[in-house]
Amino acid sequence: MPLGIAKRAKGTDVRAGLHRRGGWWSRHARLRAGTASCLLSILLFVALGDVVVEDGRDGLDQSLSGTISTSASPALTRVMQLVTHLGSTHATAALCLVAAVWLFAQRRWAAAVLVPAAWAGGQLLGAVLKISFQRDRPVILAPWDRPEGYSFPSAHTFTAVITYGLLAALLVECLRGRGRLLPPVIAGTIVVAVGFSRVVLGAHFPADVLGGLLAGGAWLSAALVVLYLAERRPALRRRLSARQRLRVSQ
Repeated sequence: MPLGIAKRAKGTDVRAGLHRRGGWWSRHARLRAGTASCLLSILLFVALGDVVVEDGRDGLDQSLSGTISTSASPALTRVMQLVTHLGSTHATAALCLVAAVWLFAQRRWAAAVLVPAAWAGGQLLGAVLKISFQRDRPVILAPWDRPEGYSFPSAHTFTAVITYGLLAALLVECLRGRGRLLPPVIAGTIVVAVGFSRVVLGAHFPADVLGGLLAGGAWLSAALVVLYLAERRPALRRRLSARQRLRVSQ
């Protein structure tokens, strides 16, 4: 073999080997990052609940809640009343159902089932957490204007993290280059806006919103790990089967 051809072949082999190792590390890095994010979010959520809710050290929380909600202008309040619906049960359920139909059309069966299942499981988990902590809502609003149920964690924020986080993860896979940054940025902006709206409207304390972010982040991380494993397992089985057939033919 000529020297130039040999060098090119060697270079191709090296790049292929690096690509395979990069892919291996990429797969395992995703799993490690998702697991670590889930565990860290759980630890921070438990610590927040113990300090603010269980121990009652919520002076700063009460002060911030009163300052933000009472200083909001009528125009800001009207905007926040619209923004807060982005985290409502009806809006997020509709988005997840639309995403599931689209995933079924794409023949992504595992994702089509897991997205609505993750949303439904998140609703159940949020209700259990509220009952577990039983924190009362802020008393800024009149009793007839106050939302029903307990305050910690914020269900709107929790649901927004799960819904828009899942949608962003799905959309990222359809984009290339810098466009992949757009879905996470939009999702993060919506989540922050929804959380802020809950404080402005007097429905939650800031710690409730932070608790919703942490609990939703933990659930989202777990859902993305399960989704990644569920969608990659059939492809892995096909590659292993192809390798076995190749060995037998040799």
